[in-house]
This record gives sequence, C-alpha cells and structure tokens, in this order.
Amino acid sequence: MFYLLDGEVRRGGPPRLKALRMGTPHLPDQALWLVVRADRLDWNEATRAAILSDLGSWRKAGNTVIGLQVDFDAATKGIGHYAQFLRDLRRRLPQEYRLSVTGLMDWSAHGDPASLASLAGIVDEVVVQTYQGRSTIPGYEDYFRRMEHFPIPFRVALVEHGAWQAPPMLAHHPQFRGYVVFLLKPASR
Repeated sequence: MFYLLDGEVRRGGPPRLKALRMGTPHLPDQALWLVVRADRLDWNEATRAAILSDLGSWRKAGNTVIGLQVDFDAATKGIGHYAQFLRDLRRRLPQEYRLSVTGLMDWSAHGDPASLASLAGIVDEVVVQTYQGRSTIPGYEDYFRRMEHFPIPFRVALVEHGAWQAPPMLAHHPQFRGYVVFLLKPASR
C-alpha cells in the first residue's frame, strides 16, 4: 500500500490544488491513497473538483485507488472545527473512496475525547505522525501510553531512518492497523 503525495492546498491567494505530479503513472498491483497536503481548510468548489478529478484520473489509469488522505496539522484544540471540515468533505467524496487523515500524537494526550470520537464516524483511519522533519519526536512512548482508548483505526507514521522502538501496547491495541514509512529525499550536499 502506498500513500502518494499528489498535491497541496497552500496558504496565500485563493484556495486551489497545486499538482505535484507531471502525470498519472500506472502502478500495477499497488493499493494507493492519494495524499493532499493542506495548509488551510477554506477549500472552494474548484479545489474539491480538482481533487476528485485527480482521484478519477488515477483510477482511469488502471490504479487501485483506496481513497484520499488529508495531511493537515490540525491543532489539538481545533479538532472540533477540523471535524466539521472533514464531515463536509466526506459528504462530497464518492462512496467508493475512503478518507484518511494525518494526526498529531498530541491528540491522544490532550485532545477532547468527544471531538476525537466525532472523527470516528467521519474518517476511516488516522495516520499518527511520530516525526518532525527528518527526525523521530523524542518521548513518543509517552504519547502512545495515552492512546489506550483512541476510538479510530490508526496507523503509525515513521520517518525513514528514524529512531523507533514499538511501544508494547501497540501490538495489542484493537485499533492499530500497522505502519506507514515516510520516505525522504537524499539531503542536499
């Protein structure tokens, strides 16, 4: 399974999808999540239409597209507002596509349980980010100790070459679905 960064919705100017790929390759025998990195949530009809068009283009090229992942760093205190955005997006997303989001480790430690529970009926999974930039966030074990009652299926996002030792609770967590490894471009010299 691949999570493939397809485009971005950046700050500044009117909201629009900035494509990051020149074409739509055929990736046989691979399940794909198309990822949109977002710096803002004020998407307009043109932005949503461009994203839906990309999902369709990847499928028409013969790819197995599972769904859309929104990569947005929603502040822990802003999960309720983010849930409203995602509810609207889910309503507009064709049923054949699943919806995934990235999530901060802080959601489990300081997030409002009711706000997190509201996401459970909207998104199919949360990919919990354990890194910042090119490094694993120190003390990640403490955050995972607080995920005992996390109400949504989740995967753990690791950074390539990052320091990681799985907390013991992960193997037994009923919502844990595996790992996603964020591949890095070689550093410029």
